[in-house]
Amino acid sequence: MRFEQLNQENSGAEKETPTIASSKNFKDLFEALRELGGLQGSHKFYSAEDLIERINKARKGELMPSDITNAEGLRDKVLELGGKETPEIN
Repeated sequence: MRFEQLNQENSGAEKETPTIASSKNFKDLFEALRELGGLQGSHKFYSAEDLIERINKARKGELMPSDITNAEGLRDKVLELGGKETPEIN
């Protein structure tokens, strides 16, 4: 009886919210940032939306990756994920 109960409890488990470190793509990363609500950089707090905007600008080449805080390893994760993106062909 107990095994069935445990199995039922686990079968309806919700998808875990990704973390910055576990993010496999930018969608996961943005979800993680929104869940966190933002990050405290070395000098200021960055809202999730500000970070997402900075990341998207860096992806387009409009902002240097060094302009993204590395709190929680964010900049490193952006560089890692950016290396996996397929460039658009015009």
